[in-house]
Amino acid sequence: MLFSELPLHEQVLEGTKAAHFEACMPVQEKVLPVSIEGSDVMVQSKTGSGKTAVYVITFLEKYLRMRDQGKSSACLIQIS
Repeated sequence: MLFSELPLHEQVLEGTKAAHFEACMPVQEKVLPVSIEGSDVMVQSKTGSGKTAVYVITFLEKYLRMRDQGKSSACLIQIS
């Protein structure tokens, strides 16, 4: 799956392009469609599998959607 196939805010898509993200890694392909629609997720995967990008993209997407509605948002990421 390509990042451009996900229902992402234009600014998030610009960011993925700037970071040279084109195709989702397997964990991203499974989790991003669920997380950007608002479901809570917990991901366990190998280092370098794309987990951090899932959390960052999800937060940025939520932030921009809420900003466009005149609302604020917050994010907590716990790494252990």
